[in-house]
Amino acid sequence: MSVERIQQQFHDSAALHAEAADALALPIAAAIDAMFAALANGNKIIACGDGPSAAAAQYLAASLVGGFERERPGLPAIALATDASQAGLMGAVAAEQLFAQQVRVLGQTGDILLV
Repeated sequence: MSVERIQQQFHDSAALHAEAADALALPIAAAIDAMFAALANGNKIIACGDGPSAAAAQYLAASLVGGFERERPGLPAIALATDASQAGLMGAVAAEQLFAQQVRVLGQTGDILLV
């Protein structure tokens, strides 16, 4: 791979990040405000996902509960789960129904569901 091609990859990546920052800054800020309001009102964050998104949901919940970057009291959050041994057999529809059931049982008015 040529040096010019490598440099172009970096430039393209930086341009994409700049476009994403412009497009996503306001929606991300609104989501943060909604999550902060829910937590301030005694509600919790419920996160879920399938495949790699399940790992991201678990990381978010763990960061909220256990702290992130500094010492602070834990915040109420939970990552919904699918049975990892069945994930390949269940399919998206079954996972969606499993998440829906968990939200019905664990969720309360005012909680935030992050999918």
